[in-house]
Amino acid sequence: MIHNISKCSFISLILLLTPLTVYGRTQSTMFCEISSIGGQEVTINEKKYNNDIKYDFQLIDEHKIITVTAGVVRPEHNSILFKTPAKEASKIEIVEYSHKKYEKMWEEELHHTVALLHSKNHIWEQRAAKLSLWKATFNEHDNLIGFWSAASDEALFTISLNALKASNGQDELVPTNVIMDTVDEILSQCKIKSFKNET
Repeated sequence: MIHNISKCSFISLILLLTPLTVYGRTQSTMFCEISSIGGQEVTINEKKYNNDIKYDFQLIDEHKIITVTAGVVRPEHNSILFKTPAKEASKIEIVEYSHKKYEKMWEEELHHTVALLHSKNHIWEQRAAKLSLWKATFNEHDNLIGFWSAASDEALFTISLNALKASNGQDELVPTNVIMDTVDEILSQCKIKSFKNET
């Protein structure tokens, strides 16, 4: 009798695991359809990485130049922004870690002096998210950098921005509300898209 129960349990386990191995497990990625920001049409440079896409573009007018990169970072990418899988840390911890690492990267690897101007926690599509803005000084020239991220079980969704004053001789930064509005508008055109990971 025990043998029959064990055999039945073993068969049930195989049936439960079969969909995972045959069909692959579901993952999610950041899918964006960005056509314009702030009324300005933008040209997007897309780079595909398996099921993920990295989006690069610039917003340029007579007053400012904002360079934007949006995309996904996964644990297997060995990125400094996402060293610990979500199963080993909470999503909030991963988001916090990514912003500390991003600030450290600008300070140490890019040799900027960085000062935190604004930081806010929020939720994006039911995921812990955060936006941080820093004033970066390099060779006595100031620019504004911004970093937004949200975490899921298997990925860190990111937007990074670098804002420069377009006209020389102006020391003031691009206003923080401009960067915050830009992030909000990007997010309004980006969604979470699920796919089957066959690997």
